[in-house]
Amino acid sequence: MKKLGITMMMLVFTVSIFAGQAATEDEKKFLGLWDLLMKDLPDGDMTMQMEMKIEDGKLTGAFVGEEVMAQMGEPLKLYDIEVDGDELSFMYTAQGYDVSIVVELESEKKFSGFMMDMFEVEGTKVEAK
Repeated sequence: MKKLGITMMMLVFTVSIFAGQAATEDEKKFLGLWDLLMKDLPDGDMTMQMEMKIEDGKLTGAFVGEEVMAQMGEPLKLYDIEVDGDELSFMYTAQGYDVSIVVELESEKKFSGFMMDMFEVEGTKVEAK
């Protein structure tokens, strides 16, 4: 019976270690602050910043910066964030609509892709100061 208790404690400990793991190597590629350009939207081109980080062992993200704060009063959170190799996909809600973006890394500091499979999106990593 004592062995079962120790085994159970080790199992719980092991699971808790893996649950709190840091970002995967693929997720690390997208960490940091990115300048985004969304092209040819109905109201014209739009620029904003996106910040990706690890919180509680999970990749999280938000649109940040002066424009977002002026319009929303707080960062605009991203959800359904997934990384598959060099591809990042996520959703956000704007004006009551769920918006999807899928991008692929071109280099360590640049990605491109599409919003809603229609509008081009380009991203450039902001260098840390």
